Amino acid sequence: MDHPVHIIIQARMGSTRLPGKTLLDLQGQPVLWHVLKRVQASKRADDVIVATSTNTEDDQLERVCAEWNIKCFRGSSDNVLERFHGAAKKYGTQIAVRITGDCPLIDPAIIDLVIDGLQNYDYVTNVFDRNFPRGMDTEVFRYAALDHAQREATSQFDREHVTPYIRTHAELFKTSNINMPESYHFPQFRLTLDTEQDYALFKAIYQHFYRPGTLIHVPDVLVWLNDHPEIAELNKEVVQKPDPQK
Repeated sequence: MDHPVHIIIQARMGSTRLPGKTLLDLQGQPVLWHVLKRVQASKRADDVIVATSTNTEDDQLERVCAEWNIKCFRGSSDNVLERFHGAAKKYGTQIAVRITGDCPLIDPAIIDLVIDGLQNYDYVTNVFDRNFPRGMDTEVFRYAALDHAQREATSQFDREHVTPYIRTHAELFKTSNINMPESYHFPQFRLTLDTEQDYALFKAIYQHFYRPGTLIHVPDVLVWLNDHPEIAELNKEVVQKPDPQK
């Protein structure tokens, strides 16, 4: 495996459906703090970078990153490919792990599983076969592929979503899907933070499972949600925005 392997977290305050979601409180700590603690538990990654925008509202994210001693890169709000590439270039990333800052149950075990799957590929992910909850999405790719996309991608869609150019040019890049363990096969659940209903679900999960100094074990959450449909239904009606992974 090439090194360094960096987890780059896309985060911003300007959500249309849930403004400021990245710093909402979960059991006494901001959402982004929990995301960082979880990804820092990866055994395969060397460091973590937060990639946010130059918008004034994201000054808060730069400040908390400084407080928490986390690397931060600021770039375009809309051209996320350029922002992501800038973060990777600045910090000398060789292997990039793309995570979003609205997934406070992102799983370090899954991150490591996808990193291990890179092998001789340019890009690997778990989203080509979505048999798991939203909020576990992980993409791992080489800087060379990211750099190529930054130079060649021209469509607004490709530049807003970072990796579509890589995924849709099979003649240029070797891509692969990483199968999720059976204990994660609960695609009916939604574990990403976009709305007040999502926030209500996370507050219920964190109140039940979270203990300071420990990480919530996702398969335990999935079994609990399966056994308590009244909790899972808190965000059942949320409509997911179109999937850029497709």
